[in-house]
Amino acid sequence: MRTLTGWLVLPALGIAILELAWRGTADQRQFGIQLLGVQACISVWEQFGYLFSAGGSIGGELHRSDTSAIADALLFPYWFWGAAISAVIVLLLWLSFAVAFRR
Repeated sequence: MRTLTGWLVLPALGIAILELAWRGTADQRQFGIQLLGVQACISVWEQFGYLFSAGGSIGGELHRSDTSAIADALLFPYWFWGAAISAVIVLLLWLSFAVAFRR
């Protein structure tokens, strides 16, 4: 976190989520977890191209992507790690739906 907003909002959001988990009704908890799941899916979808890039320019400076940094530290190219992370995301999404819609 690099901004004051991040230092204020993220801990407050974390506390609110914990409060909902501890004191919320079953319906409130179910709504909250579904809302968080939808937000997570939107976030992943919005950033999907980033997983398959070697890097980019931010503020005029070239930076490596996270998958490029993983590729530098381990074997295989950045696009392999983008595909591996994407596969895990799809698996988690599928498992989330399986739990949410089980009878």
